[in-house]
Amino acid sequence: MLDHKLSFYNENDSFIKKNIVVLMEKIMGVRKLNDLLYKIRLKGGYSNIGSGLVHFFKWEMKGVDTYFLKEDLKEGPLLIVANHPFGLPDGAMIAEVMKKYLGREDYKFFVGGVVTQIFPELKENGFTVTNLKKDSSTKTENIKTLISARNHLKKGGMIIMFPAGEVSGVRFKSEKGFFKVCDFNWDESFHSLAKSSKATILPVHLGGHNSCVFLFWRFFGKMIGRMCLFREFVKLPSGKVFVTFRKPISFLEHGSIPTKRLIRFVRTQIFKRV
Repeated sequence: MLDHKLSFYNENDSFIKKNIVVLMEKIMGVRKLNDLLYKIRLKGGYSNIGSGLVHFFKWEMKGVDTYFLKEDLKEGPLLIVANHPFGLPDGAMIAEVMKKYLGREDYKFFVGGVVTQIFPELKENGFTVTNLKKDSSTKTENIKTLISARNHLKKGGMIIMFPAGEVSGVRFKSEKGFFKVCDFNWDESFHSLAKSSKATILPVHLGGHNSCVFLFWRFFGKMIGRMCLFREFVKLPSGKVFVTFRKPISFLEHGSIPTKRLIRFVRTQIFKRV
């Protein structure tokens, strides 16, 4: 696992496609990403995805508002719903806080297929999805994934989920105002997942956002933004991380609320000004 390297190159592809892949890997910064991953693995940074990344990048988990992290959240089905400002580090930050303050390490993530290519270590802690949208060509596989996630919650486990399914970007209009960095539209499946498992929903807000360079290119489309994410991960700065836990929503509270109304409520809770 130490020498695992990400590559989209395939010897069986045509000459033109292979050269396009080589060019795209250079643009995306795949080589720099592999060098960084080697350093992280060399230090045992993935023995625990939360602590490993937090300690490697020297993030200070001091800007944390834990007022709503009560004793009753230490066990039982818990679905953490959060905004997605950076990418992979978001899940690591939340996992580390939950471990530190509640002693919970029974977490799992929803991760994309490309993410598990980059970090095979995440397969143990992740539910792999290709696309949670309703028009996904892999809908059957994603349904199986959601069933596995539901079963994990029913057993009293914890799941960290980013309903946007993509990293935040500049929005013309959002809960934060005009031309602000905010999540894009959320997938609705998190509510059915919480209802079917009778899980408590814990909204979480992560402060900050990616670089202005990333936000500029992301403005021109999702695919361009994804191509820039590898470079964003490589240049992640050290510093203080602001994590705010909002008031938990029990099954008795959210079970009878229409999904679209709940999504509006949770998004408002997450993005409201403190």
